[in-house]
Amino acid sequence: MNGSMKSLEPDIFDSFELRGRWWLPERPDDRVHGTLSFSSNGIRLRLDETFTNPAVNHPFWAAGFRPECILGFTVEEECCTLYKSFCSRIGATQEFLGNALLRGEHFAHASDLLVTGALVEFTNLVEWVDLTLIAQEPGATPDHFRLLIPTSTKRLFTVRETSPFRELTLILGSQISLAAEGVSAERRSHFDLHFLHPLPFPEAEEIIGQLGILVSVLQGENAYANRIRFRIAGPEGRARSLELFRVPRGSKPAIRSAHDMTMSFTQLSGDAACVFGAWFLNANQLDPVYDLLASSLSPSRHSVRTRFLLLAQAIESFHRRVLGGTYVSVAAYQPVHQAIAAAIPGNLESAFRSRIKDSLRYAYQYSLRTRLKALLKTLTVATKAVIIPGKEADFVDLVVNVRNYLTHYDESTALSLVHDAIGMHNLNEQVRALLTILLLRQMGLSEEKAAGAVNQNFYLPNR
Repeated sequence: MNGSMKSLEPDIFDSFELRGRWWLPERPDDRVHGTLSFSSNGIRLRLDETFTNPAVNHPFWAAGFRPECILGFTVEEECCTLYKSFCSRIGATQEFLGNALLRGEHFAHASDLLVTGALVEFTNLVEWVDLTLIAQEPGATPDHFRLLIPTSTKRLFTVRETSPFRELTLILGSQISLAAEGVSAERRSHFDLHFLHPLPFPEAEEIIGQLGILVSVLQGENAYANRIRFRIAGPEGRARSLELFRVPRGSKPAIRSAHDMTMSFTQLSGDAACVFGAWFLNANQLDPVYDLLASSLSPSRHSVRTRFLLLAQAIESFHRRVLGGTYVSVAAYQPVHQAIAAAIPGNLESAFRSRIKDSLRYAYQYSLRTRLKALLKTLTVATKAVIIPGKEADFVDLVVNVRNYLTHYDESTALSLVHDAIGMHNLNEQVRALLTILLLRQMGLSEEKAAGAVNQNFYLPNR
């Protein structure tokens, strides 16, 4: 399998069409010509005619027909698989909408694919790496100079024997193009993943998603896996490959400077392997926190209020999963819970009684206020000064009061801040800064280094 990814290859932000013949795995002789189109509007397969399968052609059944896979062979002699589709239109022709497109292989079920590794490129990855490969030196005469362009790739760091990876490597290289009008060289960077054991396709894709969340946290915005090439186990141990295309959930991020990111690769320095390895070692415990933080990095998809609620829940979840936190033990709370529940008036509406009982079930656990105070106590004075320009107690009160208002919308506790988009954005950045420092410290990075990156790269209020 080729160990590089070329810029000429389409990515998930490109639009393209594939013309060929298509069929259902269980009916290999029923092949119909059609065109598959991939764009930001979706993955559509438009057949010139219809499959002869009665389940597809019956007008009352077609809408519920959801083949796991539709196989194709293009006019360029490329194998393709449309994954998880449904029949969206039927008549003289048929149309299917797909969830994903895999180019390079046929398979009838996702369980047929065992993934041994992958090459993965993310948006703005080269900018995050922030390293220069091309050097300039004097030429033979004063009016000439020479450019030194490396022809081999450079391994920036490697995580070894850390589940789920046998190796995870970040690679940087140059792609050189020679044409009549001149020579161009472009930096390219991608992750090279080798799994400890072959994994089912959905599980391998989930791991790439977790890697993308870490890249997003370090970049400070959503990073998309714009190119994914899977290695799959072939017959007699021969490696094969296929490329995965899914419609991105947002627009392509603008190219950003490393100086505008949370923490670039050069700022991570020698800690990159430690952070990336620990990210996956902590995944089972902190996966909900990862998801919440990643969701909050989409300002175009969420309002400032929604982003705040995501961040507040992420902070609370982080404390619960890392530090625990209960006022009393479950055993000690049991008689208290029973006594309070028994005191609920019996003449209340049953739904109201259930609501009260539900609110009592977890009353022994720390409140958001207590959790925030506990987390801040773990930070140095210098770190807290980076995040909170004023009094620590005021910051805690503000986060708790805004969360309570946005949860219950009690106008008697309304805050003017929730109607101030800039003020809410600033509060979100403070909470995100706090969570970012806590997460990076949990991954083995020193608190001083994490806080230094936040201090340098975050736009925090009153700084």
